[in-house]
Amino acid sequence: MDEYLAAKKRKNNPSEAKQQVDKARSRTRVNLHLVLSHFQALGERPEMKGNAALACFLLDRYMPNTGS
Repeated sequence: MDEYLAAKKRKNNPSEAKQQVDKARSRTRVNLHLVLSHFQALGERPEMKGNAALACFLLDRYMPNTGS
């Protein structure tokens, strides 16, 4: 019974390392909740041949005067 309780306690309490990883990941996440349908439609366009093309398109729209 003690092993069961110890395992359950470990399961319910994430390790400190995991918490640090989750915290770092949350800083780099982009929430697309409000514009997800627009984002999906953009990705389905024929000229968007993959994630790299979509990323370049978005960067060019955001920073049009970079000369790329």
